[in-house]
Amino acid sequence: MGLKEIKPRLKSGLSTFIIFSVVIVLANYWTTRNHLVGIAPAFEVYNLQGELVSFDFKEAKKPKLLHFFATWCPICELENASLNNLSADYEVIMIAIKSGSSAEVMQYKKEHGLEMTVYNDEYGEVSNQYSVVGVPASFIINNQGQIVSSTVGYVTEIGLRLRLWFSQ
Repeated sequence: MGLKEIKPRLKSGLSTFIIFSVVIVLANYWTTRNHLVGIAPAFEVYNLQGELVSFDFKEAKKPKLLHFFATWCPICELENASLNNLSADYEVIMIAIKSGSSAEVMQYKKEHGLEMTVYNDEYGEVSNQYSVVGVPASFIINNQGQIVSSTVGYVTEIGLRLRLWFSQ
C-alpha cells in the first residue's frame, strides 16, 4: 500500500476520532449540566451501622471521589471492582441512593465485595444536594473542597484515576 492509499484512510480515521470525541464531550456535558459545581457542600449521611457521619471537604489532604450508586443499577455494578481498586489509593465515598434499608445495602455490599465504607442515602437527601438525577454519578473533589469533575454513567478505572490525579 502506497502513501496515496494510506492518506485518505488516515484522514477518514482522524475525522471519525474527532467527531466521536466531540460527541462524547457533548454527551458528558449534557448529562452533568445540572450537577452542582463550585465548593462541595458539607453533608451528613448514615453509615450502614446507623451512625450519622459528617463530611466537610474544605480541608482535604487528598482529592476524593464522591460516588452515588444504586443497588438496582446494573451499570453501577460494573464499576465495583474499579472502585475497590481506587479505594486503595484515594478516599472513595460510596453513597447508595434510594436503595432500601441499610440492611439491604449491607447485603449488596457483602455480595459484591465492596471494601470501602458505604453510606445509605435512603431518601435521596444528599443526592438532591448534589443535583444527582442518574446513577452512577461521580464527583471529584480536590483538596480545596472544589468539585473539579463530575460524570454520569460508567467510567473506567483509568478515567477516574486520571481525573483524581489531575485534581491534585
